[in-house]
Amino acid sequence: MFNRLMDFSYTRSKKQAFGFYLAFFLLGILLSALAGGIVGLSGVLPNEATFETSFAGGMREGVLFAIPYSLIVACTVLIKKRQYGSFRYVLLVIVSGLLAMFGGMLLGLLIPAYLTTKEQASA
Repeated sequence: MFNRLMDFSYTRSKKQAFGFYLAFFLLGILLSALAGGIVGLSGVLPNEATFETSFAGGMREGVLFAIPYSLIVACTVLIKKRQYGSFRYVLLVIVSGLLAMFGGMLLGLLIPAYLTTKEQASA
């Protein structure tokens, strides 16, 4: 299920694609938390920040992180599978960014997980 996670050209089964989704979702959460912590420690947030404003800021940061993260993962899969010439798959990458905009990494990583189940294009 979690075999060859960093091999983006590998054709996965549905079960392996679910493992890919879980692994990159958890990695995204950790990276997002790290980015949020850095922003919090950098003094960008005002000193009068309450829990509610800090939570709202964290949610905003999470969504702002989820969009490029989902796009980077989807583009990496597309490039490694050499499917960037297919309009359908390029459109799916754009949809991945839109899904991330509305549902964060939870929705944004569905498309990259799906793309991992597709065969690599021949050279």
